[in-house]
Amino acid sequence: MSRVEVSFSPTPESQGSALAGSVNLVPRSSFERVRPQLTASLALVMRDNARDFHRSPGPREADTRKVHPSFDFAYVHPVSARFGFTLSGGTARQYTAEDFTQNTWRGVTAATNGTAFPHTTPDRPYLSSYVVRDAPKDTIRRSFSVTADARLSARDRLAFSFQYFSFNADTTTRQLTFNVNRVDAGAFGPTFTRGAVAAGDLLLNQGGRDRLNRTWMPSLTWRHDGPVWKLEAGAGHSQGTNRVRDIDKGIFNNTQVRRTGVTVAFEDLQYLRPGRITVTDAAGAPVDPYRLASYAYAQSNSIQNSTTDLRRSVHGNARRDFGGAVPLTLKAGFEVRDWRRDLRGGTRVFTFVGADGRPSTTPAG
Repeated sequence: MSRVEVSFSPTPESQGSALAGSVNLVPRSSFERVRPQLTASLALVMRDNARDFHRSPGPREADTRKVHPSFDFAYVHPVSARFGFTLSGGTARQYTAEDFTQNTWRGVTAATNGTAFPHTTPDRPYLSSYVVRDAPKDTIRRSFSVTADARLSARDRLAFSFQYFSFNADTTTRQLTFNVNRVDAGAFGPTFTRGAVAAGDLLLNQGGRDRLNRTWMPSLTWRHDGPVWKLEAGAGHSQGTNRVRDIDKGIFNNTQVRRTGVTVAFEDLQYLRPGRITVTDAAGAPVDPYRLASYAYAQSNSIQNSTTDLRRSVHGNARRDFGGAVPLTLKAGFEVRDWRRDLRGGTRVFTFVGADGRPSTTPAG
């Protein structure tokens, strides 16, 4: 990109929908320089909560690096007074560790009903649900563009531009939810919540998806810059694909396992999270919420979509300047657009039934 042009009111050469103005990104031209120029930059990309240079666990089963190099360049080459070209590109990879917690406070952010959740006042809220989530994401971006400029005459120029961009995001989500579900009168306060016996549940969600987006766009533009007439005509083609995958990458979009009939208690409540969480079964025996064998498998799903967007346009505009005591300029223009979208995919649900063909709500052990 060479520059950004901002228009605050519609003109005949702008889009018909640009009632409040428009923003025009002007591609780089080789005629902007008289000598070749190469600029490049190299950097390290990291988040402030993942700055280790050695391999560490996540986001999936293998240890990976969380600090990655990035690179971009731009090359402008005016070959002659009548021809020139530009090249530019770049790549960057970024790991993002997304830690998340959520508290549901009855009497403040969630309603009470006087039965399962006793009424309270805003100065004495109590915690009824706590969520902790780990959702790391690995993102790779790549781009490349080339322009070729030909000067047909002293006033006429022909420019061809091709741009390519890809975006790949590999996302993993792990979430654990503690639900009290019912609280007896007097069994709560601003610093503690003790759920009713065997009324609570634990919900463990895990999943991921791989998203790949590719966009490529060629365009051709002719410009005439005369002392009286200024003319422009061009055509563009843009095609983008967005592919979301999970099961064919060895993962489900979401897997849900549950443990019901437990007693959940929150102690030493703070603004961020409970200081202590205890979980017991109906008989009062401890239940380990971080052990997979404490849960029963519920179901998994797969959501795979493929989207293709196609846009094509043809435009032209003319400007005529009139001299005289009162300067006057007349403009006229047209644009024809074609936009098509094809979306395919859907959701598939999988339920584990075991060797006997029956689903189960009983933990494995």
